Amino acid sequence: MWLFGPIAIFAAVVLRTAELSSLRGVFSSAAPAGLLAAAILAAAFTVNQGALYRGVFRVFGTEMALGDAVVLSLV
Repeated sequence: MWLFGPIAIFAAVVLRTAELSSLRGVFSSAAPAGLLAAAILAAAFTVNQGALYRGVFRVFGTEMALGDAVVLSLV
């Protein structure tokens, strides 16, 4: 079952090459400062989600490292 997921994702990417080329145009015309701001905001959001997971686990009496909670929030 786990083998079908990556194969399906790969097939979707291959079938959507037109969309990927249009995405390349968006990234090439974007300002570097805007891309940096977007990356920083995405990282901050991910850390925030990890902190939320830590809080939920703490309510149930389980301690969890922030790094583990961030990885869990990405799953």
